[in-house]
Amino acid sequence: MRPKTRDLPAVTDQDILSCDNVPVELAARYLGSSTATLYEALQDERVPFGWAVQRNSHWSYNISPGALVRYKREGLPMRLSARMSTG
Repeated sequence: MRPKTRDLPAVTDQDILSCDNVPVELAARYLGSSTATLYEALQDERVPFGWAVQRNSHWSYNISPGALVRYKREGLPMRLSARMSTG
């Protein structure tokens, strides 16, 4: 059985900074967000700390450890995606 998120140890800045590319699941726990929300935010270019690329039907994600920690510490603003700002 998979442990519930609240039963997992807290994710620290050091945990994040030890990654070259932060896994979406780890970043979501660090931010206190759901993975589904973070996947969608990355795909819609609404977060300044990472990006997503779709090739065929497969998505790839990149989350910068330094930018993610800075976002959590300083509360950098989220960007509106082109789809949202033109609609």
